[in-house]
Amino acid sequence: MAHHKVKPFTPAPRQKCGGKNRYATKQEAELVAEQQMLLFASQGLKLYVYHCAFCGGWHLTSHRDPLGIW
Repeated sequence: MAHHKVKPFTPAPRQKCGGKNRYATKQEAELVAEQQMLLFASQGLKLYVYHCAFCGGWHLTSHRDPLGIW
């Protein structure tokens, strides 16, 4: 059985919102979050995706409730 290399997801160039990376879609942000959590699993990193009411994009945070709405 052949083994295939998995190419990491590379998001499109990002714009910043308040110093945070902005992702165009929730799916894009979730893929990046998953990759980051795998890379930093030994440190117990947990990331959450949220929709930004200011820029309309999606961001990552390590805080469970970044905007006090969950």
